[in-house]
Amino acid sequence: MYVMLMKNLKAVFLIFLLFGVCPAWASNTLVVADFEVWENNVQGENGSYGSLEPDWNATENPYSWFYDKSIKDTKNFKSKNIHKGKASYRLVHAMGLGKNMEWGSFSIQLGPALDEAREPVQVKPLDVSEFKYLTFWLKGEKGGETITVSFRDMYAESYLPQYKSKASKATKSWKKIKIPLGPVSKKVDLDKLVSVSITFDKSLKNKPGAILYIDDFVFSTAP
Repeated sequence: MYVMLMKNLKAVFLIFLLFGVCPAWASNTLVVADFEVWENNVQGENGSYGSLEPDWNATENPYSWFYDKSIKDTKNFKSKNIHKGKASYRLVHAMGLGKNMEWGSFSIQLGPALDEAREPVQVKPLDVSEFKYLTFWLKGEKGGETITVSFRDMYAESYLPQYKSKASKATKSWKKIKIPLGPVSKKVDLDKLVSVSITFDKSLKNKPGAILYIDDFVFSTAP
């Protein structure tokens, strides 16, 4: 048994050396938002702003918020819009309070707020320097919806992103998005990260009423 185990470990090590591939079970991961609980998994808040802000007086229509069986527009609930577990998060562009806004952003705060009177809000930073990727799952209502992913660290002087990824397009089925952190680390201090955000707005040629579903945001050492 011991000999067999050592042979398997040697095989894995050789694969890693030759191809730079790490098996999923050998990967370190940190789940930051799976939308199964009110706060995210690192005790921060999630929020939809600008063109994504919901109108709580018009919830008979799709709106940006946690997506599960408790949504107010019950006719629009479909279990296929949840990647895993009991909930995902739905983003609806230009159908709520911010329908005339030029910009729209969904933010994952990577820790509890320390000072909400400051701008930007002071957040307990998260150290993700050991990880190589941010991954999450994306699904479009119609397909073709477009996003970018942004990062900020505790030294950011405003809510403007310090790093923004290339655009990614959704499909009508769940699609895994993988953001390498190497390029991010040249602009952002990864051991003092405070925010990951999704831009989903008019600037990316999304039409009013465009709908996305997002789920399972994870930092990992392997994609």
